[in-house]
Amino acid sequence: PSFDALSYVWGPPTSSHHILLNDHSVPITKNLHTVLLRLRSDELRILWIDQLCIDQSNLEERSSQVRLMGKIYESAKEVVMWLGPDPSAS
Repeated sequence: PSFDALSYVWGPPTSSHHILLNDHSVPITKNLHTVLLRLRSDELRILWIDQLCIDQSNLEERSSQVRLMGKIYESAKEVVMWLGPDPSAS
């Protein structure tokens, strides 16, 4: 299926937010939560997000998937980049 990929700054590794995926609560970082809120819309959009699509607790899977990330980004219809909120907008 056609998908967009999200490239973003993870920020601190603490998981202070959760997202519901397939009826399961999954912890996410504050930065991912912020960018998902910014990208939210009523239109259906399939996003590839490394923090959610790669089992971060499995070092072997993580290593093999990181080697594929270039191909994943090349295959995406669009790559969205997020460097974080504008610090001067506070």
